[in-house]
Amino acid sequence: MNNQLVDVILTYLNMLVLFVPVWYLSLTALKERSMALRVCYIIFSAVVFYYWTYLAVLLNLLILFRLNKEELRALTAVERQLLTGRDIVVLVVKAALVWLAFTALNAVMATVLQRYGIEAQQQEIITQMYESDGLRLSYLLFTSVLIGPVVEEFVFRAFYYGTVLKKKLKPPVAAIMISLLFALLHNSVVAFLSFWLFSLYLCYVYEKKGFWAAVITHGIFNLITAAIILYNILAA
Repeated sequence: MNNQLVDVILTYLNMLVLFVPVWYLSLTALKERSMALRVCYIIFSAVVFYYWTYLAVLLNLLILFRLNKEELRALTAVERQLLTGRDIVVLVVKAALVWLAFTALNAVMATVLQRYGIEAQQQEIITQMYESDGLRLSYLLFTSVLIGPVVEEFVFRAFYYGTVLKKKLKPPVAAIMISLLFALLHNSVVAFLSFWLFSLYLCYVYEKKGFWAAVITHGIFNLITAAIILYNILAA
């Protein structure tokens, strides 16, 4: 199986994993509406999702909160947990330290893989950022720093980990399983271990401080990467 085919499979698997929770929750919220409306919703949302994956998920979540806020919270265990200023500062500092540690780990993994003749390739989203400019680059940066963390934490931590897997498995086992999926869908051989460990850390943050703490941690992690990419582009 060549790399291009693997990329295509993982891309569509990623789309499916991201949108299944939204479809499930949307159809639950629309269960009292007509079948025609539900079918039209699925078709329309699938088309939009194909072109604007993260934005489509976020918009659907906003609609869901309007349709049935309490049921959505109950299904996803997304509770509003108040974070103090000190909590946020600690989360930011820890996220920065995690970023540094995983950057070092990625460098080690790249060196090891090169010894075995495996080429170290960067993530597709990073490649797209370096090859984009103007509105396209702004959209990618906005998605990576703001939309992506909200969507991914809702899907991976709040829904799959917090709502689905923890009902059937012990929390550590559930965290390991969802983290493997998280790392796989980020499609990077070099950073696979880092993404797996990062997801485990996000599960820990989610358990200790709640959904929005995990979102902040994820967002700061992505922000550092995005800032470095933007600096390199402007300096080139």
